[in-house]
Amino acid sequence: MSIDDTMAQLAKDLDMDAVFRLYGWLTPTLSLGYHQRPEMRIDFGNCASFGVDLARRPTGGRELLHDGDLSFSIVARNQFDTSNAIGRSREFFFKVGQVITSGLESIGIKTSIESGTLRHRVTSGSPCLIATSRYEIKAGGKKLVPMAQRLYPDSILVHGSIPLVKSRLSTASLLKIDNRDSLQKQIDESATDLFQLSKKEINLVELRQELKLRFEEVFDGKVEDRLIPETVFAKAIASKLKWEINKQQR
Repeated sequence: MSIDDTMAQLAKDLDMDAVFRLYGWLTPTLSLGYHQRPEMRIDFGNCASFGVDLARRPTGGRELLHDGDLSFSIVARNQFDTSNAIGRSREFFFKVGQVITSGLESIGIKTSIESGTLRHRVTSGSPCLIATSRYEIKAGGKKLVPMAQRLYPDSILVHGSIPLVKSRLSTASLLKIDNRDSLQKQIDESATDLFQLSKKEINLVELRQELKLRFEEVFDGKVEDRLIPETVFAKAIASKLKWEINKQQR
């Protein structure tokens, strides 16, 4: 998360128009949206008991459990008139959705990007897999890939998570709520994953390659594999505590 934020902050100084990152998680991790208050939402005791780490995203949205997913981020330098930043940011968000849906369809997962309306965007108190946003990537009528974005002065960042399998953990059990069974049932009914859709284990190497090719197509450019620049990595390490929900907060 710190690398994504740093990349977005330094985007204007990098010799790249856009950066596409794909990454996984060493341990189950619950990430929170930038504006959420962990002390109001998180059951720290259960997170510790289940071995779940906690992190804050630079982007918005609500709680999302990373456990058996492929996460991604796309950072792009602003190349549009700031007077129309909101409209162009929506366009960018939709293009990121096209990268993901076309990549998934190339490995046999049929998906769609569905437009929501402001009236239907918010489900009070719900984590990411229930709450709806302006554009939703769905499969079989269920939410598949949650995404969120943030505008920076010189760039835009989109985060997302592709669930490869269903987590063995209950998201609801990690939250401070009364009726956990009911909430988890809503999550299970509202969301799906690639294994449920394909009935087979996903070839991660193939999926990564297809996403890379679709990124080139949608953004009309050539992807070069690069290491994270030292300037970005050093600043990200220095600021990582900003994105960790540490023991003091627990």
